[in-house]
Amino acid sequence: QDNQDKVCFLAQQLAHDGDIEQAMMAALSSMPDEDELKEEMRVFLQEQRERLKALSIVNVKANREVDVFVHALDALKEDVITTEGSAQTDDYDGLLTSKIVSSRQALRETQLD
Repeated sequence: QDNQDKVCFLAQQLAHDGDIEQAMMAALSSMPDEDELKEEMRVFLQEQRERLKALSIVNVKANREVDVFVHALDALKEDVITTEGSAQTDDYDGLLTSKIVSSRQALRETQLD
């Protein structure tokens, strides 16, 4: 959550007409070659926005993978508890892999809704 808060804060600061852009425009307004510097500033800010967007995408994907793994572990734990005392398998790797696949599919289905 801490990273997400930081990303949201940076996104607000880097937004079009955000604090950073307004401060840079104010500082550049009194300089010679103002138009050239403003264009460089716009290019720089756009690059930073794209970097932040890429980081956000990576962060969302990582969070989804963690959610899938935790859900799969919970499902495996439930299966182990409910089959306690009956015939169990020693192939926990295979069971976990199966649960991960099921969890990913369930996540995809909820995203489509």
